[in-house]
Parts: sequence; structure tokens; C-alpha cells
Amino acid sequence: RGSLAGCATRLGAAHVMAAANANFLEISKAFCQHYYNVFDTDRAKLQTLYQDGSMLTFEDAQFMGMQAIMTKLTTLQFATVQHQVTTCDAQPTPGGGILCFITGKLARDLAEIWP
Repeated sequence: RGSLAGCATRLGAAHVMAAANANFLEISKAFCQHYYNVFDTDRAKLQTLYQDGSMLTFEDAQFMGMQAIMTKLTTLQFATVQHQVTTCDAQPTPGGGILCFITGKLARDLAEIWP
């Protein structure tokens, strides 16, 4: 009986997780579009998307918390940037979150396209 109950509990948790973000693909695509639009037009406005518990990894360096992340993003060594998203893949996470995986290209200072 103990094993069956444990199995039912795990299945129940998986069902709740999936139900909490039934539209996780649509949400992730909308977030991706919003994030890169803001990044490309006014990076400073990204501040509202980060919290003290947020982390950014950029070129093998980690930046913890909203202030450290915003310092990094607003001091990047280019004036303008344009992102071209190729894929936006997502999956729901425990606790009602969504994990997004983004690939694409960017043009910085309108001169180069980087894969």
C-alpha cells in the first residue's frame, strides 16, 4: 500500500504542475517577445523582470540579484542591439514556473550578426 500511495502522490503532483501552466508555450513565447523587445529598445526597463533571487549567467560569469544583473546589462560594450530569436522552447517547472530556452542571433551596433 505504501508504494502505491507514493506513486499516486507523485502522479498527482505532476498533474498539478502541468495544470498550473497549461499555456506554458504561449506564455513563454509572449515573455520572450516582450523581453527581447525591451532589451533592444531600453535595457534599463528590464529591471521590473528581475528580483533579488534572480541570476544571470553571461559569458561564464554569474550575476546574482536585480541590481547586479542590471549593472551588467546596462554597461555592456555596445550602444544598440537587435535580437533575432530562432527558437523559444519551454517547459513547466515545479512551483508553477516556466523554464525557457532561447536560441538566435544578434546584431550589435547594427554591424554584426552573431550566432
